[in-house]
Amino acid sequence: MSVSAASTPLEPPAPRKSGAGRIILWIVLALVLIPIVLMVSCEVLILGNRARVDGANRARGEQIVAALEKFRSDQKKYPETLRSLEPRYISQLPLMKRYEEDPGREFTYQRSNDGSGFTLEYMGAPVSVGPCDCGFKYDSASRTWQPVLY
Repeated sequence: MSVSAASTPLEPPAPRKSGAGRIILWIVLALVLIPIVLMVSCEVLILGNRARVDGANRARGEQIVAALEKFRSDQKKYPETLRSLEPRYISQLPLMKRYEEDPGREFTYQRSNDGSGFTLEYMGAPVSVGPCDCGFKYDSASRTWQPVLY
């Protein structure tokens, strides 16, 4: 007996998931997707915070650099310490912050032995939870901020 194409039996339709099966599928998807969305959201918030904190630290550092340049213009050399800038060249030394709620800490300043140059450094905001391993250093010779790895 010959079987024609028209009489070839079709595959049976896939069984439909029961109501309980659909609920389990949605629960599994939620358990997988919710942590992923939360992780991505946290990283976006951390990176946004880092940009704000580093931008504010850079602005504070620029205030100190301007005061150092005024001091050098008057005294013909850079000061031995940043405290020498107060109050004539800067009313109060700004503090660097690692995160927005940080009470702040002093910038790291190092003057050359002859007073003709200096570096000014601050630690960068953490990239994620944990210690930060980078910062930024201003060099008076190049007049630029460069990233620093610790």
